[in-house]
Amino acid sequence: MKSFALLHSRHFINLSAPGALLALIAGASALSAAPRVFDFNTGLPPELTVFGSAVVTDVGSHDDSGFLSLTDAVASKAGGVRFPVPSAHVDQLRFKFKARISDGTQADGFSLTLSPDLSLTAGGGENGFNPTLANPPRFIVGFDTYNNGGGDFVGITVIVNGKVIAAIPTGVDDIPPLYSDLGEWADVDIDLKRSGKLTLTYGGVKLLDGVQTGFEGIDNALLGLDARTGTIFETHWFDDVSIDFTAGDSGPLAIGPESELAGSTVFEGTSVRLAVVPTGAGPFSYQWSRDGTPIDGATRRVLHLSGALA
Repeated sequence: MKSFALLHSRHFINLSAPGALLALIAGASALSAAPRVFDFNTGLPPELTVFGSAVVTDVGSHDDSGFLSLTDAVASKAGGVRFPVPSAHVDQLRFKFKARISDGTQADGFSLTLSPDLSLTAGGGENGFNPTLANPPRFIVGFDTYNNGGGDFVGITVIVNGKVIAAIPTGVDDIPPLYSDLGEWADVDIDLKRSGKLTLTYGGVKLLDGVQTGFEGIDNALLGLDARTGTIFETHWFDDVSIDFTAGDSGPLAIGPESELAGSTVFEGTSVRLAVVPTGAGPFSYQWSRDGTPIDGATRRVLHLSGALA
């Protein structure tokens, strides 16, 4: 059998003795912990890229200020926006915004996609970009306002690496509808923790509360909102977008209680998954090592070993 230990902030935390055959070094990178807010009150921010029918309108938002329109209530339109991602590795995301889905005849919807292969000139509409692909990794939240049949439904779908994590019908029971007959703006809060747990709130109603998604972080990610209309149509308007890649990070570097480092002694040839959830002032960089030598490419929060150290 092999024993494992964890190297953290220049100190050993022994998980099983003797000796360290596997180590993780985690340290905070130099990024501001403040969220970035886009209110669209002075036109299109220079950091953003838009395409298709997307345009900033000077007035007409919930407070009569500027807003971003991905589509107006016009048939067969598609638009998208790409936001800056300040780190080579994204291991958590909090994305908040106001959305006005109204007017027209109700279709088709919009989506948030976090993925390294996200197109800069074409979007995924209500389904997200390449939602069925597991590789490269992706995180998608789709907001579908029209039932096309064949298993489709009106509601919100969460997809991680090609797998549907949650499918939530809207406009039923106490869940508010995505489409507003009265032109109301809805608050949306997508809070994805580096533990992989997701909390999702729409229109003041918490639809998911700490649901494990299996999200393990994404290298070289791109982040975008996309929307489209078909022969049936609606407005897809957005305002007060807040993006935070360091939500909740504060204090000294430490190994968090949600880390998956139990079972620190395994048989040779056994597949093993090791995961660390750091706390402190992030975001963090990762490097897994064996016998003090970095493992090539092992620079994510989670390490998968197939036939561990055989």
